[in-house]
Amino acid sequence: MKLSLCDVIAVLYCFLFNLTYIFARN
Repeated sequence: MKLSLCDVIAVLYCFLFNLTYIFARN
């Protein structure tokens, strides 16, 4: 399974969004 650049960007955005959400709640 080969990841395209769009898939990588989407995963990074999800990861960053989850991190900021966790930090915002604390």
